[in-house]
Amino acid sequence: MTVVQVTGNLWDHTGSPIPADKHPQLGFRPERSSIVAGGMAVGVEAIATLNASTGAFSVSLIAEPYIVYRPFLTWLIAGGSDPQDWARGYAEWDWTINPYPNGGLIDELAPTALTTGSVLISLDDPPPGYRGWYLNAPGPGQPLGDPDDVASSGTGILEIVS
Repeated sequence: MTVVQVTGNLWDHTGSPIPADKHPQLGFRPERSSIVAGGMAVGVEAIATLNASTGAFSVSLIAEPYIVYRPFLTWLIAGGSDPQDWARGYAEWDWTINPYPNGGLIDELAPTALTTGSVLISLDDPPPGYRGWYLNAPGPGQPLGDPDDVASSGTGILEIVS
């Protein structure tokens, strides 16, 4: 089995690193396994090394074609004078990554640069490097078109671009 590095940055909604006193832990939970020559490969949950001052992280993951990982985050939620008694917050992303074959930057491994609730709607092709959902939609006053012909569609054929 090959182990690779996945790197990136973890920030809050303001674009700032999550404060160290919240003790954030970024983890990656495997969601599939793989058959490899002579056996089975199963990913194991991994916790990233996180630089609290910059938000940069690195994590070692098993890279096999069918092992995917779901990122999750835990952090402390203040709840009294002793941090030992604080509750832990939990969030997980609703997409997975596959670090096969070489790992790399998380935004290059993720299926979309947007949230899964976001869709690019355009009559033109998606821009170079775009990854995510794309809807070929009709322009103002244009007919719905042929749903089986993406070039003249406009009915809103939803496609994943990866």
